[in-house]
Amino acid sequence: ADMPKPYSNPLAAGIDIIAELWSRSPSNTLPGILWRLYTLRLWMCQQKQNLVHFWRLGEPTAGVASAITGINEYPTAQDITETADSILSGAFTGDFAVALERSYTFIMVVSFGIEYQVRLLERHAELSSQYDEQQRAHRMMTHLRETNQRLLMTAHAFHKGALLWTCGKLE
Repeated sequence: ADMPKPYSNPLAAGIDIIAELWSRSPSNTLPGILWRLYTLRLWMCQQKQNLVHFWRLGEPTAGVASAITGINEYPTAQDITETADSILSGAFTGDFAVALERSYTFIMVVSFGIEYQVRLLERHAELSSQYDEQQRAHRMMTHLRETNQRLLMTAHAFHKGALLWTCGKLE
């Protein structure tokens, strides 16, 4: 059997261990928020192509989101990765509340994009005469709606976390 490869960077292994310890922390606690930032960064790096698509769909609806997040209207996959790194590092080197608000805003734009994509899929399913196409569209809509619900919960946790941090109550 293949053995897992040891981390080439011991710091990365340590971060993974700490993140795992924090994974069950409530969202209104510092460990819970840090866990959510960590997982947001991982998700952004893993899903960057999809996020580029959803960002482009959602950004026109969001307005000033590009200025808040630092992502332009037509990002590349590299832009998504750089933003993920910037948000996470900003949580440790900059204003923590700003990093949380950037995370909140990023997720809200992606959420708008997902909602728009669901509407496109609904229209596609309505117009399609092929049962298989309709079923595939409905499965994708279900998956996107579930993803979006989880994203919105995370976004609201970031927003609340920023408020708690500003008031000195995020522990």
